[in-house]
Amino acid sequence: MLGLVWGSILFLASYFVSGAMCFSALAVAPLVVAAYVDSIRHLLPDPLLAVAACMVLFGGILDGRLGFESVLAAACGLVVGYAASLVTSLGRGDAKLLGVLGLWLGVDLVLGLLIAVIGAGLWSGFLLLTRRATMATALPLGPWLVGGAICTFIGWPT
Repeated sequence: MLGLVWGSILFLASYFVSGAMCFSALAVAPLVVAAYVDSIRHLLPDPLLAVAACMVLFGGILDGRLGFESVLAAACGLVVGYAASLVTSLGRGDAKLLGVLGLWLGVDLVLGLLIAVIGAGLWSGFLLLTRRATMATALPLGPWLVGGAICTFIGWPT
């Protein structure tokens, strides 16, 4: 988790230093704090998600990145997240987080979600193999979703 926090700080610092500040990147700070809280308490605080959504909206308007695709991705993220929370152990906070990430990433939400699910799956497999967790152990998905979104935003997989 500490790596996620430091990576996010370096990520923001690189934007400030390079002079190519992207206002949408301001959403990283509340998202990282929300992911940290989720890793400890298994809870994604609504106020932090609301602040992140406001920063994404504000930054998207200033950057000119907010479009129909972003709004559609946010709506799809919310709908799919809430539908998944009804039939799986996905929490409602994760569903709201998917909405915020959809607004931030637009159609790239799919790639961010793929990175998050693969990372969480590999980590879960490692914990099972080392017997630090069982099949009944609840693992928070929020840090993985935020990490996948940050990787997608900075263009890591490409």
